[in-house]
Amino acid sequence: MNKLFHIPTRLKAFGYALNGLRALWREPHIKLHCIAGIVAIVAGCIKTLDHLHWIAIFIAISLVWIAEALNTAIEKLCDFACNHQLSPAIKKIKDISAAAVLLAAILSVSIAIFTFIF
Repeated sequence: MNKLFHIPTRLKAFGYALNGLRALWREPHIKLHCIAGIVAIVAGCIKTLDHLHWIAIFIAISLVWIAEALNTAIEKLCDFACNHQLSPAIKKIKDISAAAVLLAAILSVSIAIFTFIF
């Protein structure tokens, strides 16, 4: 049988993804992003946004969560690979990874400003 459609394999993969979400939730920064997302959703409900603005808000929230997940994975991998010995190369990798989250957050704030103020 084709592994792509093998139900037990798909369920196992889904379980791994849920484990990843649980691990991500234990990270301190994700809670801050969660609060910011909830604030944006509540503000959107108060302002009664149209469909396009809702799409923009959910894309912005998702982008930050995805960036944070990738940043966390890269940081954990770097820590594991270098046995927590921060070399200049590892520091640069971790800094670039963190910059991705910052860029996603800046974009999200920009979307919020244009959505809620203008």
